[in-house]
Amino acid sequence: MYIEGRKDKPYSESLFNQLRLLAMLVHTEAKLPDYIIDSRLHKSERTYSRYFLNLHKCGLIPKVKRSVAPSSEDELSGKSEKIYFYGIPYKILDWSRYYNSWSTEYCVDHEDAILTYLNAYSKKHFNPHDRLYRLGRVLICSYGDSYWNSDFYLEDDGKDELDMSDMSEHFLYKDNLFHIVFKDYEDLYEGISLRTRQRDFRLLREVIAEVLLDQDALG
Repeated sequence: MYIEGRKDKPYSESLFNQLRLLAMLVHTEAKLPDYIIDSRLHKSERTYSRYFLNLHKCGLIPKVKRSVAPSSEDELSGKSEKIYFYGIPYKILDWSRYYNSWSTEYCVDHEDAILTYLNAYSKKHFNPHDRLYRLGRVLICSYGDSYWNSDFYLEDDGKDELDMSDMSEHFLYKDNLFHIVFKDYEDLYEGISLRTRQRDFRLLREVIAEVLLDQDALG
């Protein structure tokens, strides 16, 4: 069916959304508010539940739990409003990496802790023939080293200030520059064509860039 104005993309909306949810879970340290999801994806709660279940079934994450935060009172109406969060139960697998010997305290980087846990979890449930798993596994292995270069901007004349001749580690998305390098993916793409890998990486770059652009709202 032809839909006027629809852009041709080598991936489905649901695949993009599921990977975006995975990255958002990581970025919010497994405390992803439902209103944030609604304002970005504009789907039903049932759809979100299906997305999270797919992420679990393919072997990427434990089952996602939806819980309610303590009620907060609206200053204008005086009514209390419940806020629901989506999250995953995770364990800190290596406390030593967060120990500050100079202060004799643990300073936990929860995003790093979640990625370390999901790296171990998804590796245990290795499932490279499932595209969602394959993409999610690469995202988990690479997200922690990805960042938005907020100092970069495009000039008004359309010419950028950076030499873009080597884009192996950079990705230009919505006039913003991102540093995205994929790693630990070789075993996921054994017997799979280079064209498929390039298609997958293009999708992942857009997912990661979209979430990094949203980092102020995500916290």
